[in-house]
Parts: sequence; structure tokens; C-alpha cells
Amino acid sequence: MKPIVSASLFALCFTAAHANLIQNGGFEVNTNPGANNGIDDSADGWTKFTEFSANSSPDVWDNNGVNGLPPGTSGYFSGFQAYGGTKFASIAGSPAQNNYVEGIESSFFNLAANTTYILSAAYAYSGSAPSGYNNAAPITARLRMVSFPSAVLTLLPANSLANTWQTSTYQFQVANAGVYSLILSAEGPVNNYLGVDDVALNPVPE
Repeated sequence: MKPIVSASLFALCFTAAHANLIQNGGFEVNTNPGANNGIDDSADGWTKFTEFSANSSPDVWDNNGVNGLPPGTSGYFSGFQAYGGTKFASIAGSPAQNNYVEGIESSFFNLAANTTYILSAAYAYSGSAPSGYNNAAPITARLRMVSFPSAVLTLLPANSLANTWQTSTYQFQVANAGVYSLILSAEGPVNNYLGVDDVALNPVPE
């Protein structure tokens, strides 16, 4: 199993032509942004990942500030736009503050044993974030089988440029067929505030 930093044309065409196993992978549906309109918010089909930090509070951003935070709020993602559509999610991590980890967890989907799947995502870090949260950092991708503890699948490598979307893909197999969820989390190693968009998971044809 080998990470693929640049998605091939074939993989991109295949992903576009088949149903995404990840519900609302672009975070475009956010029917309950709450009283804070995006703060401490998970888009439809996603929940907060609390395995490491019970008070994890991911956010949802909206280019138009309608069902999510407008970019630039409190200095985060100033002048930024979603990778696709108008919305994206964000997570933060702080190893300096009791190893605080924010993450988002997808709704359940089925994986078959010994079948190759390709995970793809767009992500960025906020170079304008205050309080030292303006560092590049990888995103940790995890899988959870039903209610078992999650396991690290791969690290999506840190961006080379601030406030710039980067895409990455990763191919993998699972030994046991079953019901899984995908987790994307900010686990350091430096204080960071990361945007995530266009998450997709699909089987690769033989």
C-alpha cells in the first residue's frame, strides 16, 4: 500500500464517474449551523471526532457566510474560498495544549475485504490564523470499524503553501469486510488550523 501524492487522471475520472462512499464529502449540505453559524459545527453526514479530545469543536465555512462562517472570521482563512462549491470544513490541533485534537468523522459505509479503495481530499492550512495556529501540518486519516477504536490509515502530507488548496490520494485495502467510518483529524506536530474539502472514497476497478 503506497500513498499517492498526485492523483492520476485515471483516478480523478473514475472518482467523478462513480458514487462517493462518503456522504456530503464537499460539506455543501449544512442544515444545522447552530447559533454560532459554523462554530463548533459538523456538516450533514459528519460528526465531531472526540476519541482524543472530548471538547473537539470543528467548524464549517461558507464563502457567503450563510450556513457557515465567512472566510476571514477572527483572522482565519482571510481571502480564502472553498475548493469546490461554497463550503468547507476546518479542524485544529495543538500539541502544546494538552495535545488537543479536532477531527470530523463520516457517516458509516461498507468496505469489502481485499478490494482496493482510493481516498482523495483537498486541504489547506490557514496562514493568517492567530495565536500561532498558522503552521503547516499533515492531516491524519483514520478508519473506524463500527464502534471499535480508530486506526491510522495514512497521513496526508502538509501543504507547502499557506491558504492554498492541495489535493492528495491514498490507495488501501482492508482485511475485514464490514461497516466503517472515515476520520480526518489534526494531530500535530505543531499548532495548526486546517481546511478540508472534496473528500471522496471509491473502489478502484480491477
